[in-house]
Amino acid sequence: MILPEFEGYPRAHINLNNEASLWRKEHSNHAYAIINPLLDPQICQAMIDNVHKKYKVLWSIGGWMEDREVILDKSYLTQEEKFIHLGVDAFVPKGTKVAIDRKARVVRIDHDLDQDGGWGTRLIFEPLGKMKHHIILAHLSRNIRCKVGQIIGANEIVGEIGEPEVNGGWLAHLHAQMIIREHFNDLIRNKKIMQLDGYCKPEEKELAKRLFPNPMKYLNFTTLAPENKHWRHEYP
Repeated sequence: MILPEFEGYPRAHINLNNEASLWRKEHSNHAYAIINPLLDPQICQAMIDNVHKKYKVLWSIGGWMEDREVILDKSYLTQEEKFIHLGVDAFVPKGTKVAIDRKARVVRIDHDLDQDGGWGTRLIFEPLGKMKHHIILAHLSRNIRCKVGQIIGANEIVGEIGEPEVNGGWLAHLHAQMIIREHFNDLIRNKKIMQLDGYCKPEEKELAKRLFPNPMKYLNFTTLAPENKHWRHEYP
């Protein structure tokens, strides 16, 4: 499983953009109506903490092909008009241990130091088996437990969730994204791997669905737990 420390704990499956919209409406009479304070990772973390309290859970997940125009308003992605999220986000505390849920080879490790929405530490795995997709785990700390070329066993710890100072300037969370092997190899072959993004433009969504399949259909984040009555199935 990807998040072994949360085994057995109920989760909320949230739409982050919807939660951000509700939060901004509640603060519409404040200066927050003019700026987007949710770009501050501490304020965004406080919002997520309240979401978890509202749904009576310790963690939440969601986001594949989610339009995040509200929560990303006035970010660097606004200029590029990239609001469609290509992976899923698991909102868990900094320092949470992260594993890979199947035997896989580490094919790439990047440390993106950009604090204005970067990847932080990003690990890319090639599963050893029938799966024809690579697995991306990102926004990790620099404290990783693997190296390129290493074969990792199923459920082996590979790193931990990074804090905003090292994870790209985001609130603490895990970004998990799939990429079909052929597309990954094309990016490597054409030396465009650094252009790999976690967002795309709305008009690119249908193509992105094929290139970046839904991680929830492939990855085991935790074993199934009793579901809170507020649990919501949000992804397409």
